[in-house]
This record gives sequence, C-alpha cells and structure tokens, in this order.
Amino acid sequence: MIRLKSIIILVSFIAIIAFSNSGYLFEVESIENLENRNMAKCPKLILSNLDPFPREFEKYYVDNFNFRQTLLEWNKYLKVNVFKESPHKSVIIGSDGFLFAEKYINTYTHQRTFSENEINMLKEEFTRRVRWLQSINVKHYLAIVPTKFNVYSEKLPFHVRQLTPTSQTTQFIDAVSGIEGMNLINLKDTLLQAAQILDERLYYNTDQHWNQFGAYVAYSKILNEIRKDFPQTPATSLDAMRISSEKTKGTGLAKTILMQEEFPDKEIQISPRNKIFDFSTYKYAYPIPEKFPYKNEFQVHYKSHDESLPKILFIRDSYSNNMLDFFGMSFSESILIWDNWNYKLNEEIVKREKPDIILTLIIEANLEYILYKHPNEREE
Repeated sequence: MIRLKSIIILVSFIAIIAFSNSGYLFEVESIENLENRNMAKCPKLILSNLDPFPREFEKYYVDNFNFRQTLLEWNKYLKVNVFKESPHKSVIIGSDGFLFAEKYINTYTHQRTFSENEINMLKEEFTRRVRWLQSINVKHYLAIVPTKFNVYSEKLPFHVRQLTPTSQTTQFIDAVSGIEGMNLINLKDTLLQAAQILDERLYYNTDQHWNQFGAYVAYSKILNEIRKDFPQTPATSLDAMRISSEKTKGTGLAKTILMQEEFPDKEIQISPRNKIFDFSTYKYAYPIPEKFPYKNEFQVHYKSHDESLPKILFIRDSYSNNMLDFFGMSFSESILIWDNWNYKLNEEIVKREKPDIILTLIIEANLEYILYKHPNEREE
C-alpha cells in the first residue's frame, strides 16, 4: 500500500510538471500579458557566452509556463477573498476599496528616520539655496505632498501601525522652517481638512497619486501662499472651473494585482472655463538626464495671455501632473522641470530663466533624494 501511494505521488508529480510545460510543445493556453510590466523573452543560446543563459531562461520560464495566468487568478482570489491579503508585495489592500503603495509605507510607520548628520546637511543645503535665491531676488517656495497613507490612514489595514511619532517629514520641517526666507508649505493639514468636509475623495482609490480634485485643493493652498508676496496673481475659485467625473476601472495599483474590475475607481476632471494661457514649445531645451524615463515630460512650458503676472520655475514630480493647467492660468510664464526626482536648485536653469518665483513640489516619501539623488542616478 505504501509502495502504491509512493508511485501515485511520483506519477502525479511528473504529470503536473509535464502538463505545465506542455505549452512549449502545443499552445494549451494563450498567454496574455495583463501585468503592468514587460514579460521576459526567451534568451538566445550563445555558446561563447553561456553564463547569463540559465538566469535569463529562468526569468523567461517563470513568465511563460503553461497555465500561469490561471494559477495567478486562483492565487489572487484566495489571497484577497479568503486571507484578506494582497497578491503582490508592492500593494497593500485597505478598506472601502483603497489600495496603498507599499513603497511609501515608511511615511506612516516611520521605521526609517533622518540621522542628526542628515538633518544638519538638509539645513545647510536649504540655507544655501535660500541665500543664493535672495541674492538674485527670487522667492523660494517648497510644497510637501503627503502620501495617501497620511490623508486616509483610517483606510489602512490594522497591521500597518506607526512605530514612532517622529517622521522624516516632521524632522525635515523642523530643520528648515526656521531658515529666514524659507517659504515652506506643508499640504497635509489642508488635505486632511478637505477630506473631512468634501464629498469627493482627493486621491485615487487604486493609485498612490492624488486625483485632480486633490491636486486642485493643493494648488489653491500653494497659490494663496504665493499671493501673500505676489498679490497681483489672480485668486482661484471652483466657480471658474468646469468639473466632470466618470467611473473607471482600477488604475496603477489595481493593475499591478490584476484586479481592475474588482477595484474600480473614479476619474475627476477639472479644467478652466476660460483658457487664458497656451501650451508652447520652448525655444531652449535643457539637457535631459540619461536615465530619466519620461523624456517628453522633462520640460513643459506654459505662457499666459497676461504678461504682467509673475514668472514661475516649477521643479516637480509626478504629483504635479494633475495640476499643470492650473499654473498655466496663474503666471505669465510657467517653466516646469521634472529633474529625475532629485529636486535640485538647478542654478543654471534659474540663471537662464530669471523667474520671480521658484517652487519645488515634492512627495514626502522622496525627501531623502534631496541628499542622495534618485536611485537611478546613484553610482553602483
């Protein structure tokens, strides 16, 4: 009996292995790429260079074995519906259809904080920036974007907890807020208040970014702070905007876990009723960092019909994407630079553009890039 049981197990194991590999001989299941990435391709066997082949073939095999998609579907169903877990380590499933990007979790748990030396380095860097900008009569504003973790923390699962009240964001604010001439705009309180009183959500359910409504709330706060120094800048009002919305499939994070239908979302569109600016091709093209992935978005230029307004240089990241047109209607010229998530002062651009204002918008999770650059620019 024991011998028969062993034979059955052995035969079953061989059958499963053979069946899962049958796709290399016959197309039992067509493979459709539903993942938010490129699938590995079959490597060429080069006899003169065999070392990379096993590793590359393993990547190809893992991405292309037969019934892979079916097994992934079963896996995600069990994890999400039975065990209440995310099928992918980069995504955290919260309540009420909220998905969170795991890469930003430190902004809430505060597991990693700045050292005393790093705090001093940040203070010295921004003291240098402010003094240099003051010497050429340019006002400097720095706006810190809170992650969805810190605006909708009540939607987080119970196992995500703060380890200490001190965060990198609070350390940064404490370090630079006392610098004379430093105009720091912490958007967290503004967004928290708006989230409590407004019916619309400010961030996508299924993406780490704010939606256009959240971007408008942040833009209004930034503009109000700038108007204290530049009162000629026109105030903004939702009455001057055209607002529409539509239900959509889930976006980035839902796509990562292959559950765009199960986690739907909502797209909110806000646009000026009267367009008083133009998107224009800029005469001078600044050098684009070699490893920056969005070449066409590195440099954006808007020109208003009102030349009496101040000119702004905007050092940005992806959180500015939903507010670009808002700046176009508020300033005579808006030069927007996405400097590969390094948030530098960019002195050469400042010298050429001669702006009245320089604004840096940074998601709080990236504050350490000010010191150490984005990982794709660090030396190996």
